[in-house]
Amino acid sequence: MDGSLSTLAPIFAVVLATHHPLTAFYTGAATALGAGVSMAFSEGLSIPVTSPAAAAPCCAARSPEAGRSPAASSTPCRS
Repeated sequence: MDGSLSTLAPIFAVVLATHHPLTAFYTGAATALGAGVSMAFSEGLSIPVTSPAAAAPCCAARSPEAGRSPAASSTPCRS
């Protein structure tokens, strides 16, 4: 409910203040874009990092141990 209110409130405020549907559309598009970016950051931060390969995938691809499971590798990746 909190996310819906914070997304819809600016749209209704702009509609009531300007009485221009196109301005309200732009406000809604900007609000949706901001909500999407916020959700992407929160989802990205909630993914647990459990192995060095997950923390640095670019190094894991160059590593000679790239085909092995993350549990088999005990040393962190270094550039």
